[in-house]
Amino acid sequence: MSEDYPLPQRDELEISIFGPGYGECVLIHYGDGKWINIDSCINPQSKEPQSLEYLKKMKLDPSKCLKLILCSHWHDDHVRGLDKLYECSKDAKVVFSSCLSSKEFLTLLKAYSTNTMMASTGLNVLNNIIQINKEREDNKIVFASAGKLLLKDSVKGEPENLEIEFWALSPSDHSVKNSYTSFSNLIPKANLPKRHVNTFSPNDTSIVVQLTINDESYLLGADLEESGNVSIGWSAVLNSDIRPSKKSSVFKVPHHGSQTAHLESVWTDMLHENPIALLTPFNRSKLLPSDDDVKRISSYSQNIYISAEHTRVKKQKYDKVIEKMLKDNILSRRLVIPEFGQVQIRKKMNSREDFKVRLFGSAKKI
Repeated sequence: MSEDYPLPQRDELEISIFGPGYGECVLIHYGDGKWINIDSCINPQSKEPQSLEYLKKMKLDPSKCLKLILCSHWHDDHVRGLDKLYECSKDAKVVFSSCLSSKEFLTLLKAYSTNTMMASTGLNVLNNIIQINKEREDNKIVFASAGKLLLKDSVKGEPENLEIEFWALSPSDHSVKNSYTSFSNLIPKANLPKRHVNTFSPNDTSIVVQLTINDESYLLGADLEESGNVSIGWSAVLNSDIRPSKKSSVFKVPHHGSQTAHLESVWTDMLHENPIALLTPFNRSKLLPSDDDVKRISSYSQNIYISAEHTRVKKQKYDKVIEKMLKDNILSRRLVIPEFGQVQIRKKMNSREDFKVRLFGSAKKI
């Protein structure tokens, strides 16, 4: 075992987030060598799923240690490599949003399965997972919606055993119903050419999850957004009478800290004061979190950690003479992507001790 990547102890909780600027992943060790994976991102250097690489660095076999693989939603930047991870994890259950169980979505998936060049990466990955799942007679896909218990387990601890529960807090019934129409509008019409599938927004179909371990709780916000409608998004989560009532000490901030996912009452009513806030950046069409986002989040917590630098990568421009020389003498040019990182937090699950935080790569405290 490398000293850089020691295994968590049997009764030690670990929550690790990864995010290179496009995509994110969360890995959770909840005791006895058992892990939960949420979403997937690709390491820009190795082109491999980052969570798979991390488990291998700790000499762990994903086919034995992964118990649950959750796809919070079908956006491309959250599912890249998830099919490869699932293929390597023969023991794991896979969890999709209930929106993806509708006949409308399955029709959309089927329509594009024979022309994957026109589908999004998200559709391709989900189709691959479904095909792998069909070959596993003892594994079924679980569909998550608000108030559903996704995992219940027990871990031996001192002085008492640890009761583990993993709850879905979204999507709401109203969001699931709305998604049927949205998916129907994406299905290609007869005698018309297929077009590239674009995901719809704002995102109110993402799976928010809450992990509870005895009296402790941890809230993982995925990419759920907020519109002000009490029947969908964060307002629906907050007003639900079937979610666990425990306040959380750790918050994976949704949608890269964007204002579109912010609801003040989540911070005041669902979280302890000054929680650990975990962020992943987004460096594509817009830069998230923005300076205003960081300022806003900082008003609720002084313990904010981000998995990578949130700076836009731009192609270096030279004058015309140098550009011509480069073009004539270099076969190819590519942007050097800044090293992305990992935020790892660990603590004994039956103690009141603070989390120990380790930062890898370009991860940092804000």
